[in-house]
Amino acid sequence: SRDKKELVKCQADRKEGQSTIKIVDNSDKVGTPLRRFNVEASVIHSVSFLDNNLYVTCSDENVVSFWDKRSDSQLWSFTDSQDGNITSLSSSSQLDGFFATGTDAGVIKLWDLRAIMSQQQEMVSFYHSNEDPVVDLQFSPTNSTEFLSVGKSGNVYQWDTDFFFTNEEVDEEDLHLQCLKFLHTGGSRRSIGANDKRNMVNWHPAIDQLVGTIDNDCSIAAYKAFTGREEE
Repeated sequence: SRDKKELVKCQADRKEGQSTIKIVDNSDKVGTPLRRFNVEASVIHSVSFLDNNLYVTCSDENVVSFWDKRSDSQLWSFTDSQDGNITSLSSSSQLDGFFATGTDAGVIKLWDLRAIMSQQQEMVSFYHSNEDPVVDLQFSPTNSTEFLSVGKSGNVYQWDTDFFFTNEEVDEEDLHLQCLKFLHTGGSRRSIGANDKRNMVNWHPAIDQLVGTIDNDCSIAAYKAFTGREEE
């Protein structure tokens, strides 16, 4: 949850075609299950809290669903059938109802819960070069406009959406160039090749702009993106 007192997890049984959602205590009795229920006919692979009560899931059928932790029933859902299969999902820790999805075609979409309820359409979309599949997404814990996306290649894309929010009409290509703040490629990695594991990249929880990565051979790197934009 937004206050860190509870965690939500999902476990999928592909053979049976169903999933289990768990709400776990992360405050008084850490690790103690608070709620657990099965979701029939749905293979859920990503779940994230949107605030202290609502959370969002996405399944293999590209169905994005919204739930309330105080009940076992789905509130509503929609299907995003364009731009490939959804492979990852993450929500902002600073903006309620704000989350992102990534696909195996390398497309990242940003969503606002309020806009979804009215028109079921993403706010903006970005893309990885060469359709590099998105394997992970991480919103910055210290900056409300920044997030990371990780490609299957191991490349880490650092985005800043401030340009999108402060400019009403922009060209799509220009928007992409302005919002892609930094690209961390394989130049410093000892092991080059596909890296399709989640949780291999993360922001430091307190130091602004500090990013840590783990390579396939378990080497660890930490960096702060240098863009030169601060003086422009």
